[in-house]
Amino acid sequence: MTSRMCQPAFASAVSVFGSHYVCGYRSAQTSCPSSSNAVNTGKPLWASENGSDDYNAGANALARGINRGYIDGKMTAYINWPIIAAISKFDFDSIPPLARIFPS
Repeated sequence: MTSRMCQPAFASAVSVFGSHYVCGYRSAQTSCPSSSNAVNTGKPLWASENGSDDYNAGANALARGINRGYIDGKMTAYINWPIIAAISKFDFDSIPPLARIFPS
């Protein structure tokens, strides 16, 4: 563990460790490990940003990532961003066009 993580003030200020794209960005999500530093803190671990695939291709990877994150990475939360992706101006035809509801 790094020296900062061993400091009592830091340890008391942080209640959860989150990591972005622990399964890899836009991947099949077959492996979702946590770092040894994060595991060694004893704090809850979250996949704090995952999923950027559209609904045609992303469902299988999403389901796999939720399971692999718990099994491989000891993560107890998995945050996916489909709403953010839906309101952003991506060029995926299969992401719902919520941007039309909330014009910029």
